[in-house]
Amino acid sequence: MSAHPSYAWAGRISVAVYAVLFAAGLVYTVRVDHSLPLPSHNYMIEIKSLMDDGFVAQAIDELRAATLLDQLNPQAAELLADVAEQQGDLPAALLGLRRQVRRDPEDAPLRARLANTLVRVASVKNNVGAEQHHLQLALTNAQTAIMLDPLDAAGHAALGNTYMALGQRAEAVDQYREALALDPDSAEARRGLGRARVEEGS
Repeated sequence: MSAHPSYAWAGRISVAVYAVLFAAGLVYTVRVDHSLPLPSHNYMIEIKSLMDDGFVAQAIDELRAATLLDQLNPQAAELLADVAEQQGDLPAALLGLRRQVRRDPEDAPLRARLANTLVRVASVKNNVGAEQHHLQLALTNAQTAIMLDPLDAAGHAALGNTYMALGQRAEAVDQYREALALDPDSAEARRGLGRARVEEGS
């Protein structure tokens, strides 16, 4: 005997709703390694234990999975960006920073940091099209950082780095000087200005 049509439609709707919720990251059926369920944040303890034990590469892998699967947890994205940057894992750092910017698009220092990471990613790309794509994204994020907070030296230094990568040295120098006027201790701006002067003299 076949099921009543209303029951069949109810079943289809339930599956559709579940699929939408899963895609949005609101339903979790996947577990990260070591069988720690999401969205419980207990897995962060294990990830930090991996780092404390010196297994940094494994911790980055866990954090990458946690960032993708548990989009409601800000700790995973923040820690991923920090640890990956320290280890020179640019793709993982970029993933962590992008997740953070999506969560808080009006954070000017975060935008500046994302711009700097995009410039670094562009510098190691062999594909010219991909390099230009990352530099354009860096330009957008650096300009947005300054728009959000014109007095933040980090945004001006990031824009200077982006201009340098684009070959616009004069514009870069202007931004580095603006950053140093706002924060004379800005190491990023000092490095950039020194690099610009070396390139100018070569």
